[in-house]
Amino acid sequence: MSTRRIEVERFSVTTSKPFEEVVAALKAGVGQLDLVAFATESQAPRAFAELEEVINRRMGPTGLMLFLEFDHGAVLRKETGLDVPKIVRLVIGNPLVMKEMAKHVPDAGSYAPARRRAPLVRQDGQPSETLRQRGCAKGRQRVG
Repeated sequence: MSTRRIEVERFSVTTSKPFEEVVAALKAGVGQLDLVAFATESQAPRAFAELEEVINRRMGPTGLMLFLEFDHGAVLRKETGLDVPKIVRLVIGNPLVMKEMAKHVPDAGSYAPARRRAPLVRQDGQPSETLRQRGCAKGRQRVG
């Protein structure tokens, strides 16, 4: 088994904006993948251009799309009965970028779209935003 080191950049931005406003702004910058259409087209014996069209149809203005959203704070809020903490993880990426990455490093597809993570945390009225990204075979790309 081989080990490969990757560079990770992590930064935080503190804001006075409400948590929901920050999440909405992030979501406004990305499209949302139609998972059913994507799964259907990726398995269908059609040309790549048709799959690419399904992807591009839902691409956001940043060239990224939301794959999944996890509400990690829900369990903690349920336990405490409070409305904090608010912790959301957005899995954001671009399948066409992943395709290009996988051409150079086959297992790179295992890390995209998760290579762009946007966990947002707000504890005790102090909102913060943390974005984490991993370097890829062709260099780093900054989100936001």
